[in-house]
Amino acid sequence: MADSANSVSWANVTAAPAWLNATYTGSGGIQVSGNALALAPVMKKVYFPANSLSHSTDATITQTGYGLDMTATSTTPVQLVMPRPLDAVFVSTSPLTVTVYFAIPSGPSGSYCWQLRAGTAQTDLQGATGWDSLDYWETQNCTNATAFGSAGAYTNVVKTQTWTASWSATYSTFYFGSGVTSNDDFVSGPMWRFGFLRGYPISGNPEAYAGDFVVLGVAVSYLASR
Repeated sequence: MADSANSVSWANVTAAPAWLNATYTGSGGIQVSGNALALAPVMKKVYFPANSLSHSTDATITQTGYGLDMTATSTTPVQLVMPRPLDAVFVSTSPLTVTVYFAIPSGPSGSYCWQLRAGTAQTDLQGATGWDSLDYWETQNCTNATAFGSAGAYTNVVKTQTWTASWSATYSTFYFGSGVTSNDDFVSGPMWRFGFLRGYPISGNPEAYAGDFVVLGVAVSYLASR
């Protein structure tokens, strides 16, 4: 049978092959599912400069031209408090990471071993639950210091330290420290909190540098929808 208006022979038209309805991911993260196109999620890094971080007002943390100078005796953290990103996609194979960027003002050799305090909080709860408090967190201790050599005449040498969240198959969430708690659930918690402490004054921490570090900023990396 033929359509005379368009001169199409319907006898020659066949059903769409099964492979057309499959999902394919090509270069550039483009996904094809049947006749629908979508952009695959990508890793996103959000950077927060030192001036956007909170800290105590004691004399061990001071503002400098590059960021926040922390002495070796500082026992209070530099902190980032942020809402959970609206475009975050949480899957076990794409980790959530947080990185502190810092500079070593002078040149002697040593090692660094920052401690991370990480936590989450609910918002706008009624009643006293503690789940909406920023004062609870999990500590992720540093046990292996990263050594650095003398920079010679160079100053303000940039270093980084990164922490990768663990995935809980039981609770389907990311967490830092020893395990998932109501204040350490980065999938369900709408507010995220990260604190960064010098390892030098912490008992048992192997950091070996008695000079200052200057915090330049913090980056949070996560899988994001597009």
